[in-house]
Amino acid sequence: MFDFEKMVWVWSLLAIAGIVGVYYYTLWLSAKRQKYFRKNVSPPDLKSFFSFSNKYLLYLVSFGLFATIALMNPQWGNRSDMVKVEKSDIVIALDISESMNASDIGPTRLEKAKKLIESIIIARKSDRIGLILFAGAAYLQMPLTTDYAAALMFARTANSNLAGTQGTAIGDAVNLAVKSTKDDKNTQKALIIITDGEDHDSEAIKAAKDAYENGWVIHAIGIGTLEGGNIPTVVEGREIIKLDDNGNAIISKLNPALIKDLAMAGGGKAYIYPSSTDVESELNNQLNKIQKRIIELKSIESRDSFFQLFLLGALVCMYLILVAEGSIKPLKKY
Repeated sequence: MFDFEKMVWVWSLLAIAGIVGVYYYTLWLSAKRQKYFRKNVSPPDLKSFFSFSNKYLLYLVSFGLFATIALMNPQWGNRSDMVKVEKSDIVIALDISESMNASDIGPTRLEKAKKLIESIIIARKSDRIGLILFAGAAYLQMPLTTDYAAALMFARTANSNLAGTQGTAIGDAVNLAVKSTKDDKNTQKALIIITDGEDHDSEAIKAAKDAYENGWVIHAIGIGTLEGGNIPTVVEGREIIKLDDNGNAIISKLNPALIKDLAMAGGGKAYIYPSSTDVESELNNQLNKIQKRIIELKSIESRDSFFQLFLLGALVCMYLILVAEGSIKPLKKY
């Protein structure tokens, strides 16, 4: 089957036709002014057509035709090739507990974490992405998918109001990630946990070790500062600072020890975000090491291109143009 790959260049053919038309229209006007129209120009005889100017135009038009057809990339044939589509499985677990609303990292820890997740999703558009939200319990917000628009939407709309109970159930999030992909035991997967680690979850380290033994690599990202910040909360439609039982403002602080322990137990890396380290770049380097799995085999229809022949014709025409205008000498036969 014959076809052209880039039909947009067909407009160049109209431009060439326009150049030829303008050229002969100019000849006609010139002849009319000189009152030689009937005698010499209408229509041009073979002798005038093969004059120097007409030869030059002929070569130029031929060059344009060959070059245009080469740019359109003529193709022939219809060949089917099977292509393997390989992807990595990456699950992101985001802490949405109230402590993530602390503003020690502007605007809040949670908003900063959501921006990080957006960057991860955009950078991993060749992989499958899943999203888990957790606070006092873990929720599978989105199973592994290649619907990146949906992944971005779920990440951007995550907030503390989605949590049924408060707390930091990291262990539940790890177990949920493993459970949600239990049918894929023979492939390596990555779990990215983003949390301030405020409440030390005693089950989290054990869950991370178990996940690692089942083919998971866990990277932990800590959001917050050691100095900490107040936790805003809404009471009767009014935002106030969260207080303890004694009426003192609660200060939420980052727990870097838990972040490191999680990553160590899960065979991954620990990061504090934001920091002097380029967390996004470092994390992407680690994710690139994950073993990819074949998701599907796709049949790709392909054809053979023959633009080279027309490109050669264009080069020959260019040579004739240069010879016609005297820029180079014609090749001599020895």
